Amino acid sequence: MTGILRGLLDSDEQSAVGGSGHGRLAKARWFLLLTWVVAGVANANGFIMGSAPTALGVGATIVAACAWLLAGWIAGSRRTASFVRFAAVFWGMVVAGTPLVFWALTAAPGRAVSKGGFVLPLLLFTLISPLYGLYELLPPWEPVVQGAVVGAAVFAMALVAYFGGRRIAQATGPAGPE
Repeated sequence: MTGILRGLLDSDEQSAVGGSGHGRLAKARWFLLLTWVVAGVANANGFIMGSAPTALGVGATIVAACAWLLAGWIAGSRRTASFVRFAAVFWGMVVAGTPLVFWALTAAPGRAVSKGGFVLPLLLFTLISPLYGLYELLPPWEPVVQGAVVGAAVFAMALVAYFGGRRIAQATGPAGPE
């Protein structure tokens, strides 16, 4: 996984000079979204049935979270500032969107589902099920709170990884670590 992300992420400066940085960044974003979808699929049954996450679901969630940390580190070491914007938008939707969608579903039971059809439940599932594998690490709260807390933690760790990679790149010189 390290080689895939390292090859995909590149600096903004290289793309501005005419390199292939923009295409690589887009591929890295798609890779992160793919890990999110795979984690959601691996956790789907446990989430829908309300049972404990399976070992596969836990593993898929950990892989998805580690992909974000690794992408943050590599983007930071290559000084790719657009990673922070992408991560903020993505995790902002997950962390803030999960309680908002849940509130919309529970504010007017029946009406929200009938007017929105399956859109709101599907959106809630899409936002929260990929993180379901890490719920066992938290005390038993509402699933929405657990999803928001786990999402905020992964986002915070991805930012720490980004700024850690950036700091090391600044300390090692203009070319960054090899």
